[in-house]
Amino acid sequence: MATILIRWTQFKKETFNHVPRLLKLAVPMILSSSAIMMMQIIDAIVLSRHSSEAVAAMGPSGLAVILFQGFMFGTAGYAGTFVAHCHGRGDTQGGRRSAWLGIYAALAAGGIALVLAWPIAILFLLAGHEPGVARNEMTYFSICMAGSLFPVMGGAWQDGFQASDDLPSLPGWHSYLSR
Repeated sequence: MATILIRWTQFKKETFNHVPRLLKLAVPMILSSSAIMMMQIIDAIVLSRHSSEAVAAMGPSGLAVILFQGFMFGTAGYAGTFVAHCHGRGDTQGGRRSAWLGIYAALAAGGIALVLAWPIAILFLLAGHEPGVARNEMTYFSICMAGSLFPVMGGAWQDGFQASDDLPSLPGWHSYLSR
């Protein structure tokens, strides 16, 4: 019986010893990922007090924003793969270059989103929705796309500098606060 207790204590110590460090790293990332969904819920609540047309417009335009921002996140955030690769082989200079590549890609993506927000929003007029709903879709889409730089930059920052040994949770908190 004592042997089982000793083995259980060792198993528990070895298995759960990493949980505080894991939570320190994961909690900011979890909050950051859930921030977009919380913003959509808050937008729906606020828009429901304005008009039913505004709520109807939020669905399609919100999905279009997520589609375009997802592409930008993936492009800018992929630098994290290169940062992790450089970190694994001990190439700190290569990791820094890769992280900055992600930041430059995020800046480019934010600029492109700002420039293309209005022309892409015109597509909502061609979708066949009621004119009032289409105007609200254009407005919501344009506002969200114009502000795309901040969450994409936060994602690039998080993915690019997550491999840092100094403050691994700082990029996650920055990303959460930028959204």
